[in-house]
Formats: sequence, structure tokens, C-alpha cells
Amino acid sequence: MNITKRIVYGLSTFVLITSLVACGTSEKGTVEPKKEVNGASPVNENKGIAAGKLVGSLSKGTQNGQQKYQFSIRNDKEKEEVLKYSSTQEFDYTIKDQSGVVVYTYSMDKMFAQTQSEKVLKPGEIINLDIDLTEDLKKLKPGTYQLEVWSSALEQQDLRAETQFNWGGVGEGLEEEGKLKGFTVTYVGLMDNNSIEVINEAGEYEHYRLSEKVKPDFDSLNKDDKITIYYIEKDGQKIIEQVTKE
Repeated sequence: MNITKRIVYGLSTFVLITSLVACGTSEKGTVEPKKEVNGASPVNENKGIAAGKLVGSLSKGTQNGQQKYQFSIRNDKEKEEVLKYSSTQEFDYTIKDQSGVVVYTYSMDKMFAQTQSEKVLKPGEIINLDIDLTEDLKKLKPGTYQLEVWSSALEQQDLRAETQFNWGGVGEGLEEEGKLKGFTVTYVGLMDNNSIEVINEAGEYEHYRLSEKVKPDFDSLNKDDKITIYYIEKDGQKIIEQVTKE
């Protein structure tokens, strides 16, 4: 009986050891079957396609009456991306009114050289493109508008961003900084290439300097035109930054 028990015990131990070796064990001693997908070979979890995508965003910056935005393109992928262009135009944008009607398109009154170029974005790199709406908004009435900007890179039609903004009319931004003063006056005429003469609401003659950006606006004005001028005082001089005709 003792011999028989020993033989049975020995055989049982041998079978148990053989089974463990055949199955395999993990470092912690638990069995880990190999992973298979649809009957294919085991999956390597360290491999995979690049995560993320190219992302467009908009940020606003108003300074000294300049209505500016910045269109940023960020590479959120794990590999380099190449932006290819067929002209010198890198972006386009539209401005829509509250009813969704396009009231201005950036490219409609611009000319761009037809030349091919490329920009390489490394993972995490950002390209910033400056957009100046100052002159465009002068053509629009005060109101709420939608700005939509997109990249002109080939095969990147979905690389875009949009934002809603309120336009208070000419002079917005300068008023916010407390530097702008605005008055309605009667235009008399040019004193020289840099100065004008006007009659204020009290009937007094006044002289103002012209900033470089506003000089072309006075080319079409006539004597006795009613105008609203927006100016700042600097070094004892009144310098007109913007003007609208009544």
C-alpha cells in the first residue's frame, strides 16, 4: 500500500509540473494567454498610427485702433507635416453678418503670385499668421459678425477656425484704451501734406495732424464736408487716426 501510494503521488506531481511548463507563466506567476485579433498574429501594443491632427485657432488683439487677429496652425501629430502652397497666399477669410450673408472676402480684392512653396511643421510646432481687419471693418456698419479663417495650403480645406465678434464702428479699440477722442467737425481743407484745418461745433477753427494711415481718406473729401474725426494727443499735437464722412 505504501509503495502504491508513493507511485500515485509521484505520477501526480510529474503531471502537475509538466502542465505548468507547457502553459507558461508570467513574471508574477499568473498565466497570460497571448493576444490575438481576428485570428491574426499577436498585437504589438507599442505600435500604432500617429495621434492628433493639424489644428487651427484664432486669437484677437486690439491695439491703437488696429483690429487684428492671429490665425495659428498647430501640429498635434507625432510626425512632421508639410504644408504645400500653390501661391503666396497662406490663408483666406470671410466676414458674415448675422443672417449668414458674406459681406467681405479677403481674397476678392487681392493679387497673389503663383509660386509653389512648402512649410514644414515639426510635432508640437505652431505657425502664426497675422490678420488685420482694420481697413476691412471700415466698410461695415456696427453690428455682430462672424469671422471664418482657413488655410490656403493644398489638401487642407478643413484647417480652419471661426469666431463671432461685435463691431462698434470706426474708433473701436482706441476708445477702449481711453486714448481716442472723437468729434464731428466741418472740413475746411489741407494746410499741407500732414495737416488739415476744420471748424468745430463751436464755430472755431482748429488744426490737426494726419497719421500716415489716414492720409488717403482725405483725398476724396471736399470743403464743408461734415466728418467725424478720431484723434489722439501726442507730444502736444492732435493726430487723427481715423475719419468717417457723415
